[in-house]
Amino acid sequence: RRLSYLATRDELTGHLNRNALRDGLAQIIDSAKDESRNCAFLVASIDRLAMINDSFGFDAGDEVIMGVGERLARTLRSSDIIGRTAGNKFGVILKQCKEHEIAVVVARLRAAVRANGIETRSGAVSATCSVGAVYLPQAASTSQEAMLRAEQALDRARANGRDGFAVYQPSASRETARLRMMQISDEVMEALKEKRLKLAY
Repeated sequence: RRLSYLATRDELTGHLNRNALRDGLAQIIDSAKDESRNCAFLVASIDRLAMINDSFGFDAGDEVIMGVGERLARTLRSSDIIGRTAGNKFGVILKQCKEHEIAVVVARLRAAVRANGIETRSGAVSATCSVGAVYLPQAASTSQEAMLRAEQALDRARANGRDGFAVYQPSASRETARLRMMQISDEVMEALKEKRLKLAY
């Protein structure tokens, strides 16, 4: 049981780790397709965590990460799923939701994070989070694609400063660029396999 827990959980927060969250997201996307319903994936990033680490120390930074994770988890419905996807990021799966409900849920999550300072051994630390969201399965058909597109939405949310929110919007030019990059990647991998590339110093 201990090994199973360690394989699926984030050591600091106790929430699901990235791999377990991605597996869960894949299953939920598949069931949403089968049942003709909708879900969503959110990525919430703690704003300016590096500044918190510099000002209060890494121990306080860890306490802020744990505090934000707890606030997000408390605000979610029992059917929703949370995991830690990176140092300052949490992924959230909304198992069943309509498109207009995403903004309502995100507003609640952001309000919960910024409501009061998070108590740490170095004192109370104010925190906010920015959120990127993707509506599923319309905007992404796989868990990998969903996570990537939520990150793209997060970049847009952070472009306007702290405590932002954005939903992924398809872009023909971005999709063309992505397909081109995938093609280049395939060509490089093929060239490596065929030993057509040589390194020079």
